[in-house]
Amino acid sequence: MKSLHRVTIFTTLRYLLVPKVAPHERIVIKNSNLKGVYCCVIQYGYADALNIEGDDFVDQVINSLKIHVQNCPDNLSSDSQVIVEEASSLEEARCAGVVHVRGKTRFYIGPNCSWFDKIMLGFYEILHSNCRSGLPAVGVSLQQRIEVGMLYEA
Repeated sequence: MKSLHRVTIFTTLRYLLVPKVAPHERIVIKNSNLKGVYCCVIQYGYADALNIEGDDFVDQVINSLKIHVQNCPDNLSSDSQVIVEEASSLEEARCAGVVHVRGKTRFYIGPNCSWFDKIMLGFYEILHSNCRSGLPAVGVSLQQRIEVGMLYEA
């Protein structure tokens, strides 16, 4: 998809140690020094429900990015044409399609591991296999998911 190359948004779902997060504080945008690359943190409290589906989730992130681009104090040029161009590139990328990339880490327990390492990594694998991914919870379809993994040998 073309949107993967034109606009890249690194999104992190973070659960906070508060019961609820206010809607205006839910999506936090961090500046990136690269053109077309954005960092976004979506915050939830432990009592908040993940009631957003795939397209609503993307629309909320894109709208927050547009507001951030318009109100960003780090914008070196106050030229409105640059701001409009950046906002339109976000919308063009949104129309081109969205791909959600998820990182996975797996461990290979080698024959040279100590018994303590084997127990700890086995415990980690049990926890990892029993915990759910955030992508199905937000309603991301299988056609829009890419999983990228890293295999570490212990």
